[in-house]
Amino acid sequence: MAKGAKIITDFGELSDSLFYDASTLMFNSISKNIGDLAGFPVDMAIYQPQIEEFNKVRNAVDFPEKVAKTESFRTIVQKTITQNNNWFNTFCAGNVVLLKETGAPFQKEAEAQGVLGKTTLTLVPMPGGTKVDYFISHIKGGGIHYGLLFTLASNPINDPAEWKFNYCGSREGVMDGLLPKTDYKFVSFAMGTVSELTMSEVVNVTTL
Repeated sequence: MAKGAKIITDFGELSDSLFYDASTLMFNSISKNIGDLAGFPVDMAIYQPQIEEFNKVRNAVDFPEKVAKTESFRTIVQKTITQNNNWFNTFCAGNVVLLKETGAPFQKEAEAQGVLGKTTLTLVPMPGGTKVDYFISHIKGGGIHYGLLFTLASNPINDPAEWKFNYCGSREGVMDGLLPKTDYKFVSFAMGTVSELTMSEVVNVTTL
């Protein structure tokens, strides 16, 4: 593990309880070792309230929107984890001692997989007209990467393999370079150790 060591950037497999535990462990460990790890994107003063809000909602007495709100607050925490842990992986450059100071679990070696399942894609157009915020559902397993295929909605070619490709550094993020006030169609997919890909359902979006 030492040479190419990296920490996990996506905690999607964890239950809400374990997700909270892992998030809190990371907060405590990073705060303790801040002198060695300074410079990461999302400050602990922002990260801690995000964890607390998630925990408050998940432990609240049941109410109609509890499940949706818990997922929403969890997504906020996950986005912070993804941003910071991607930065730590680059900054630490395989240094196991430094990576341990983040409190995050290490990635396992990639395992052979069969054809991966279908993902679900959510897109939200962002102000300015050239960007969309994307969220791709989690596929269980290690060493899995994600991507988007997209084209103009008016394109008569229905095979996504013929569309433009966008590699996703994580399951959620922002894609730039689109045209404003334009209709697009997208699919997402998970990439593993085999070349065959399973596309999501087509999602249509209009940029702002």
